[in-house]
Amino acid sequence: MKLPLISDRFSIYARILLALLGGMMLLHAFLNPHCVLWPLQGFWLAQLALLLLFLPAFNGDLFRFLLLVFFGSIAVEFIAQDTAKLYGALRYGETLGFRVKGVPLLIAVQALLLNWCALDIAGRTRANVYVQALLGAALVAGIWALMEPLSAYGLWEWESGAATLKRYLACFVIAFFFQLAGQSMNFEKRHSLALAAYATQVLLFAILALTKP
Repeated sequence: MKLPLISDRFSIYARILLALLGGMMLLHAFLNPHCVLWPLQGFWLAQLALLLLFLPAFNGDLFRFLLLVFFGSIAVEFIAQDTAKLYGALRYGETLGFRVKGVPLLIAVQALLLNWCALDIAGRTRANVYVQALLGAALVAGIWALMEPLSAYGLWEWESGAATLKRYLACFVIAFFFQLAGQSMNFEKRHSLALAAYATQVLLFAILALTKP
C-alpha cells in the first residue's frame, strides 16, 4: 500500500479542517455553555483519522509504539481508578463517551494523539534523546494541565475537588516513558500534521478554559 494515503500536497486542507473542527467545538461551547462537550469525541477521532490518512510511512515499530501508548494509557487509567493512589480519586463523566470499568477509551485516543505529536515536535530539536523525551513529556503533560479547568464541562470530577501536583507529575513521568520508547524505535517520526494538530488543541483548550462556565 502506497503511503501517504492522501498526498502531502493536500495537507494544507487538512490543517484548515482541523481549525474548522476546533471552531465548531468553540461555537458549540459558547452556544451551550452548560452542556457536555459531545463534539470532543468527534474532534479527537477526526484528528487521529487525519494523522493516519497523511501517515508518511508505516512499519512494525510505529505499530508497536501506537499500541504501547494506547493500551499503556488504558492500563494506567485502570490502576488509577482502582487504587486512587496514582492521580487521586477521579471519576470520569459521560462527556468522553464509552467507558470500560469507568475509563473512557477516548482518553487513550487523546494520549495517543498527544504522544505522537509530541514525538514529532520534540524530535525537531537537535538535543539528545533524553532531552527530547523530557521536552515531549512536558508537551503532553502541558495539554492535560490545560484541559483541567474543563472539568466544569463534565469531563471528570476529583473527589478532592481539584487535581493535585501528583496528577501532573504522574502524567509527565508516564509520557516520558512513552516518549523515550518512541525515540528508541525505528520509524518515521516527522508528520506533516503533527504541529498543526497539537497547536489546534492548545488554542482550543486555552480558549475553553478562559471561557468556562
